[in-house]
Amino acid sequence: MALLDGKTAPATVSAMEDCRVASVASSDFHNLLMKHDKVVRQIIQVLCARLRQAWGDLQKLSYGSAEAKIRAGLLQLSRKYGVTDARGTIINLKITHQEVAEMVGTARETVTRTLASLHRQGILEIDGRRIILLKPEALRSLE
Repeated sequence: MALLDGKTAPATVSAMEDCRVASVASSDFHNLLMKHDKVVRQIIQVLCARLRQAWGDLQKLSYGSAEAKIRAGLLQLSRKYGVTDARGTIINLKITHQEVAEMVGTARETVTRTLASLHRQGILEIDGRRIILLKPEALRSLE
């Protein structure tokens, strides 16, 4: 965003997967935009996706209970990283309880208790650090 509007904002970024980081000079970026409308369209798509994500995050915060926030967070992860197999929907992302807690705005202990409860109910399984939604519809029923 700073390349687009020249403003900065404090931010913390955490990579959840291996990645590469690059630095682009503002003048080079603007020259690229002026010459390639396809790049502009792709940036607009990314900004729209981020706006939708922010809207979804605000909705999640409005849920009353921590369990509802966690359920909504699991559904969001399944939509973004979900891979369907015979067991259900595998959230194809190695994620810790702490990372889920930070994502939905609750305590890690609450995530651990909620995941254990959902496991006892047969709604999900934990395979290492991957979550498998056996009954995603059970999470949706409380959206």
